[in-house]
Amino acid sequence: MTPAKNSLTTGFLSLLLGLTMPSVSACKAKPSSDALQAFPAEDAARIADAIMADDATSTTALIHGGANASANGDAGRSLLEFSIMNDKPKAFGALLAGGADITHVDAQGDTALHYAAKAEDPAYVNALLVKKADPNIVNKQTGDSPLMDAALTGREQQLRALIQAGAKLDFTEPNGDTALIMAAQSNKTQIALDLLAAGADPTTKNKIGATFKHYLNITPMNVVAPETQREREKINRWLVGHNVPIES
Repeated sequence: MTPAKNSLTTGFLSLLLGLTMPSVSACKAKPSSDALQAFPAEDAARIADAIMADDATSTTALIHGGANASANGDAGRSLLEFSIMNDKPKAFGALLAGGADITHVDAQGDTALHYAAKAEDPAYVNALLVKKADPNIVNKQTGDSPLMDAALTGREQQLRALIQAGAKLDFTEPNGDTALIMAAQSNKTQIALDLLAAGADPTTKNKIGATFKHYLNITPMNVVAPETQREREKINRWLVGHNVPIES
């Protein structure tokens, strides 16, 4: 091989290796979590990696080794909130058992219970309530309670657990909306039925003077799904049975 060709080949190989092999500094980088949340502290980053693997054994071992179960990431999200957001129930349980702070407030004003109220798995809410999480903790930025989050996302089991734990049914956020009004706004008719059955006030009006029934009536009955039609009919029967006028 001529010197020129040798130089070109060496340069090409160097470029190729640079693209395909991590640098020494990259090899020494702290463990990663995900693109939405980084944990700058090395021990916390290792827990975050264990969380992503839903590895309760490694999570517990790291905590017992001195890692902070209540560490926060650069987006203000705690490891506990991170585990709920990524639906990692085993790691979540290990964090709870390891003393993770259930009262931490993230950068958006949410606590772990707010995350849990919106999560698909109701086990998160149940576990936090066993740990005495406050069912009426309010997001100070949005004014929303966990019950409102469950209503908006249609999480029936979470909603019932929060109600049983003493969540305030008629609490209002800054716009005057209640969980019942929010359920109607998002067309969560079964949630509305559950709230009515639990004692939510159907006559409460928000700041524009609208009740929950106003929002339910926005979508014509003939264009909603059959199941939703049946649930809306149940709501009407409930209102008639409790002498509440049915708005047209």
